[in-house]
Amino acid sequence: MPQKELPLNQKFSSYQVLVIVLLALTQFTVVLDFMVMSPLGDILMKSMNMTTTQFGLVVSRYAFSAGIAGILTAGFAG
Repeated sequence: MPQKELPLNQKFSSYQVLVIVLLALTQFTVVLDFMVMSPLGDILMKSMNMTTTQFGLVVSRYAFSAGIAGILTAGFAG
């Protein structure tokens, strides 16, 4: 089955640009969250009486939301 070649001057639609920007911002938020929250883990766990499992779930909420957002917005790539 021959592959379709895309023209070199094809531009992204405004919707595609918006989705890429939103996913990039979400990824930035995930990285920033881990950089800020992880070093503070011991302090936060003691002050909020959290277990390590609970703290891990709190820190990874952004990663879960990024994964869900990626799956939901991946329709434009097809």
